[in-house]
Parts: sequence; C-alpha cells; structure tokens
Amino acid sequence: MVSGDLSLSREQLVGPEQSVIGSMLIDPRVVGLVVEELTEADFTLEINRRIFRAFRKLYLDDRGLDHITLLDVLGPSDAAVNRYVLELMDLTPTAANVREYIALTRKHTLRLRLREIGSKLMSLDDPAEALSMFRRGEELLAAQGRDDEADMSKCMVEFTDRLDTVPQGIPWSFSFLNEELAIEPGCFVILGGRPSDGKTALALHFAYKQAETLKVGFFSLETGRRTLFSRLVSSVAGIPGKKIRRRNLSEIEYGLIEANSESIVSHDLRIIEAAGWTVEQIEARVMARKFDVIYVDYLQLIQSSSRRNNRQDEVADISRALANMARKHGIIVCALSQMPRPATGKRTEPTMSDLRESGQIEQDADAIMFIWRKDETTSDAERTLSLVKNKEGRLGTWPLVFRGEIQRFVPDDPDPEYRQQAFYELPGSEKLPWEEKSPPDGASSGQSNEKLPF
Repeated sequence: MVSGDLSLSREQLVGPEQSVIGSMLIDPRVVGLVVEELTEADFTLEINRRIFRAFRKLYLDDRGLDHITLLDVLGPSDAAVNRYVLELMDLTPTAANVREYIALTRKHTLRLRLREIGSKLMSLDDPAEALSMFRRGEELLAAQGRDDEADMSKCMVEFTDRLDTVPQGIPWSFSFLNEELAIEPGCFVILGGRPSDGKTALALHFAYKQAETLKVGFFSLETGRRTLFSRLVSSVAGIPGKKIRRRNLSEIEYGLIEANSESIVSHDLRIIEAAGWTVEQIEARVMARKFDVIYVDYLQLIQSSSRRNNRQDEVADISRALANMARKHGIIVCALSQMPRPATGKRTEPTMSDLRESGQIEQDADAIMFIWRKDETTSDAERTLSLVKNKEGRLGTWPLVFRGEIQRFVPDDPDPEYRQQAFYELPGSEKLPWEEKSPPDGASSGQSNEKLPF
C-alpha cells in the first residue's frame, strides 16, 4: 500500500518530483510534456508513480485531465490519496517552471539510484553480482542527456553540418576494402571463417592498421597474448613464426625485430586475454579503457550471462548484446565467428547461412566478411575475402595472398607495381637498416636497392 509514501513532511512534499506531479494537477496543459519527458522510473515514490501512470492513461485515452477524473481512476474512496493530491495542488504555486522541475527530478532520482547501487556494492561478495550492479550504474549514467529524438528541422541542421565534414571511416589497410566498407562508430561487424583459414591473422592485421590512429582492444578468448604478439611481430618484421617459436633467430632477424620495435610499440593496441568472459565483462573493460574499436576472437566462445534453453538462444543474446554495446558506447565492435567445415567436404564460398546460430547474427551485423580458401592442402593457399553484407555500400570479393609462415596478407594483383605499392602500406614495410642508398651520379655499387620480397 502507499501509506508509507503519504506520511511526508511539508518540506518533503515540495521536492522536485512532487512539483512535477503538482504541475500536472494544477495545469493539464503540461501533462503531455511530462508524459513525453519522464517515465515511471524517474519517480522514487510509489504514490507519484501511481499518479503518473493514471495521468498517462488519461492522456493516451484522450480523456479529461482534471484532478476529479484523476481521482476517479486512482480510487475515489482512497482518502489518503485524495488528501495527498489536494495538498500537492495547494503547495504547487505555478506550473510555469515544470521543465526545471523535470530536470531536477531526473537529477534527484539518478543521485538516489547511484547511492542505492553503491550501498549494495559494499555488501556484495560475489564478483559477478558486483559487476552486474556496476553495469546498472553505468547504464544509468549513459542514459543521462541522451539525444534520441529530432524533428525535421533539427535533422536538416544535423545533415547540413555533416556535409561540411569528411567522413571518418576506419582504415582496413586494403584500398579496395576502404573504398567499399565505410564503418563508423556504433557499427557491429562480423568476420567469419572456417578453422585455419586465417581469420585471427586477418583480424590482427586490421587491428594493427587501425591502431595507428585509434585506440583498439583485441579480446582473445582462445589464444594467449604472448602467442598473438609473436604472430604480430612475425608479420611486421617478416620473420617466419617457426623461427621465433624455436628461438632460432639470426643476427639479421634480431636486427629486423629491433628495427620494427619502435613502430610496433607506437601503435595503440591492447591484447586482452578474455577466456571465459561474458559480454558484461568485456563491456566493463571497454568502458575502463575507452576503446574506439574492439575485436572479439571469437563470438561463440563468449560465455552467456543467463541460462537459456539452447546454445542458439545464448548466441543470439550474445550477438544482440555486442551490437547494443557498439551503439550504446559509440564504438566499433568486430566479432570473429567460427564457421563449420562443409558437410560434403567440398570447399565452397561461404554464405551467411553458414554462420553458426546465424539468424540473429545476420540481423544484428552492419557488415559481414568472410575469409576462406578452396585448397586445404597448404597454409599458403590463396585466400578470398568476401564482403557479403554491407548496409552502407556494395558487396565484393577479392583474392588475397596469405604468407602463412609470417601470418601476413597481401592483395593478389597481377600488376607488380600495384602489388609492391600495396605491400609497402602493410606493417613492416619500412626501409631495412642495412640497405644502401643509391650511389651518386648513377654509379653502380653492385647492390640492389629493392626491398627484400618477404
């Protein structure tokens, strides 16, 4: 019952949320504004929530908004409610300041909710429950000041302002992909691949390029950070991964690592070992590190935070949560997705239906790419990159050369100049330390100045 809410002092009766309710009681013209601006959750007292619900029902039913009609909806025989309503009408001098009352109500309720969360956090011993409570606080803060509505005039102003700016899509290191795949903050991207087709290597390739100008997080749920970093060094320095793993490096190869170390360290890329993590744990780290782009390797290994009837429902929840995280925090989320091998054993071009638990993933993603190969007999087999979903552009398919020993991708173009130019844009293409400059006056030194073909 509401008796506890009604035993308020005169000072408590003139709080911001009571002023909002009082404004609706004395001036029905502000009811529509309050109903549009606030929700039940913005009121801390149950009696105020009851009155708000009653006003909203009358407003939506297009009925009278006077206090007599309101009391009829609330219960005309409830003397305590009748007295509360009349007191608010008496204590509210004017409805002219209702917008300020609305803002103060939001601020007051937020402060109270955060205090409640802080109090509960102090008494929790379970880290999972504490993380869930912490996320509730983050969601409350994120909802403040959210600009989620605009009329046509505001939309036109925003549109013309955007025309004066250059689109800031993220780089993918391949010119053909940069032209077709314009991904902006708030987008959810899927990179799919079958086992050993190179999706992790390609994701690292993308992440490393983007980390030149953006803050990138690579969440690995399968591979340790030392292994991933070794692969990255192999790709950037052009040193076979087998030689790094066996510590069988020559002086030249040590020199290559040293020559590239400063460039590697300058990239704003973090590798996070996230085995067994939930989306909530990933999101908490995203909030703490303020990433612009994150990679999740891979989606099917994320733990579900709620038990569902089957794995398909759990993966659907995970996909929705990742897409919502991208939109809520204005970041780019690129999730890798494992695809099963063809049942027939024949290597064919993958489709979106090949994604495991694909229905929800297809729906959530703004873009979907596949990396695949026809020949499984060698790790250096030509790969194909297929862009099969692209909300803001065209689809396409491009061949890539995969240098398996150094985990590096190169565009497969028959024109040597184009291949060389594209290769120089890849990590590790800096001039090698022992290369001599061209001799003066066209003299020949007997040494080639071409870069080594890694």
